[in-house]
Amino acid sequence: MKSCFKRSSNSRQGEEPRIVCGPFSKRENSTTLLMVDQLARRYGRTPAEILDSSVEEFVINWMCYQEADAASEHLLKRLNASGTPVFPTVSLK
Repeated sequence: MKSCFKRSSNSRQGEEPRIVCGPFSKRENSTTLLMVDQLARRYGRTPAEILDSSVEEFVINWMCYQEADAASEHLLKRLNASGTPVFPTVSLK
C-alpha cells in the first residue's frame, strides 16, 4: 500500500509530514483542510465528523462561521476607527 505522507529531505525533527496523494495533496486544497479544521474546532467535533455531515449541514455551518468572522472583523474595525483600545482576553475552556 502506498503511503500518502511524505517528509521532505530538509524537514526538521518534529515537523508534520505533508500529504502527497488523495484529494488534499494539492496546495490549493490545503485551504479546504483549514476550513474543516476551523469548523471542527468551533463546533467541538473531529474533522472526520464534519466531513461525514450532509452537504446542507456543512454549508450552513460554514456560512455561520463566515458571518461570525465578518461580524467580529467589522466590530474591530469600528473600535479601531473610534480610537478605543482593544485588549486581548483569554478564554479558558
